Amino acid sequence: MTDDPQQIRDAARTVERLARDARSAQRGLIRAGCSSWKGVGADRYRTRLHDRAREFGSRADDLDELARRLTAHASAVERHERTLSRLVPRPHGMDLDGVVDAARSWQSAAVRS
Repeated sequence: MTDDPQQIRDAARTVERLARDARSAQRGLIRAGCSSWKGVGADRYRTRLHDRAREFGSRADDLDELARRLTAHASAVERHERTLSRLVPRPHGMDLDGVVDAARSWQSAAVRS
């Protein structure tokens, strides 16, 4: 997983598109079950279509939840970066990425010792 909030948000948008695609497939399955075909085979066909449509809806819900969590994670990363920028002294002209890199280096050094 990347630590770049924008890349995390991009991933969330991709997941949101997948959820929309799953819901579109679900609607297609529901429409396919609206035929005038009668009989035992037709009943089985519609039952299976209904089951698949329900599964697509459930996966779409899972994908929506993942997108929400990714978006929340991106916001948390941004909050942590802002906190770091306030707490970690930075040389004149060093941007936030430099502060984050320096903090990671200090953390790695502390873990090794």
